[in-house]
Amino acid sequence: MVRFCFILTILYLSFTSCTDSYSFCNESKTVQFTSLFYKKVGTSEITTTAPNLSIEDLSTGALIFSGQPNISSFSLSLNPLKDTMKFRLKLAPNLLPDTLTVIYSTQSKNLSAECGVISTHTIVKAYTTRNLLDTIKLTNPAVSNENLPNSRIIF
Repeated sequence: MVRFCFILTILYLSFTSCTDSYSFCNESKTVQFTSLFYKKVGTSEITTTAPNLSIEDLSTGALIFSGQPNISSFSLSLNPLKDTMKFRLKLAPNLLPDTLTVIYSTQSKNLSAECGVISTHTIVKAYTTRNLLDTIKLTNPAVSNENLPNSRIIF
């Protein structure tokens, strides 16, 4: 009986001692350009939503959003191998699309030995066509893993 208890204790210790209860990398690796939608009412800007948002990457033709209803913000990944990206924004199927152009520089940021390296960006300029959109305002040119809003799109 003592031998049996000894074997059970050894098995228990061998299984529980190998359990990793620690996470060495708690930092986010997601880096995206984020815009919020605003509507101009007189001299004020109030938050609003796009009725049925579709976004297409014009360089690849990839559809990023397809008819997403009542979206108040969106986030886009920027290609670290480029310095400019263009997107087609359509607020609703029956409305004219606009083009969003983002010009940026890319930097490498070393998070830690455990987390690795990410590509962050600094927005140099962003502009849109004005079919339905009024303007874009940069609020934070640093696109990092903190995922703070970078711009306001006003329509």
